[in-house]
Amino acid sequence: IWQFPQGGVDANEKEEEAALREASEELAAPIHLFKIIKKIPETHQYNPPRYAQLIQGYKGQKQTPYLIEFLGKDSDFKLEDSHEAEAIKWLDKRQILELIHHHRKEFAEKIVKHLD
Repeated sequence: IWQFPQGGVDANEKEEEAALREASEELAAPIHLFKIIKKIPETHQYNPPRYAQLIQGYKGQKQTPYLIEFLGKDSDFKLEDSHEAEAIKWLDKRQILELIHHHRKEFAEKIVKHLD
């Protein structure tokens, strides 16, 4: 399943810092190789299934996308060190909608409109 890197904001952390940290953690590349280009003015509220809320304590999250430039080279990704990503694929914006998981397609369509 292909999806965007994602994650939460830690206590005392700015949203922009969290976006860079999450990209770095999920893609297993040094944080200094990521640069925020812009915040995308769309959000998505994710609410997990009720069983996950009751049994596992998940409460859902509000997702705010960022356009982030990667300043390194592919060899800077160390996926063997990532606990989250198994593969990375570079796409142009038209390809995103072809590969994104169907549960995220509507949100992805909103994001892609801002990638010009």
